[in-house]
Amino acid sequence: MKARAVDIRRILVIEDEKRSQRLLRANLEPLGYLVECIERGEDAVPFLSQLHPDLVLLDLMLPGQSGFDTLDRIRELSDVPVIIISARDQIDDKVRGLYAGADDYLVKPYALEELLARIDVVARRRRPQGSPDAVNAGPIRIFRDHPEVTVNEHPVELSGHEYGVIRHLADHLDRVVVADALLTAVWGPSYRGDYGILHVTISRIRKKLGDPARRFLVTRPGVGYMLITRVPTERPTD
Repeated sequence: MKARAVDIRRILVIEDEKRSQRLLRANLEPLGYLVECIERGEDAVPFLSQLHPDLVLLDLMLPGQSGFDTLDRIRELSDVPVIIISARDQIDDKVRGLYAGADDYLVKPYALEELLARIDVVARRRRPQGSPDAVNAGPIRIFRDHPEVTVNEHPVELSGHEYGVIRHLADHLDRVVVADALLTAVWGPSYRGDYGILHVTISRIRKKLGDPARRFLVTRPGVGYMLITRVPTERPTD
């Protein structure tokens, strides 16, 4: 069986049919994916904030809020990849879904290999050109295909939120990430403005990673944070 796409680990399934949920779990979890299933579109936003999925598999025919309305809500808050999986095979539905922000549209019934191929395509499309599986900031190495960070090749244990912060900074290497953008990416939009929790998390990361984090994880007061590839060399003064 084909291994999972390395850039995609957590999958949120929005599907009200129990049988479809069971099949997706049974087929995807043995490949290394973490699968969470919900039945109603109204629950998508809270789960996006809590789970931080790498991919959403979205059915259109849901009870209550429709799949199209759910996609609109997702796109208001996140650019997470979304693959629509639906029995609706009309061209109008496919066009509407893609224009609304879906990354792909898969018609039921489908073969597992086709779904895996679509996931791989989405992962490659979303991956920056030449993006490595790990990013280096001095002696700090942040792995992108699994939640691991090392310092001088020694693993450092971080919590999920701590890894989320340093991974997001690694995805924007040598660029300042505004504090609210970092809070939204890691904790969800309801945490915008909660700078205390971000400050505490950054402090914990620096403590765990030691001196390299104090040099390579930079604070830009009043703006945000950045992870840099090298510490600037001070120029001699005349």
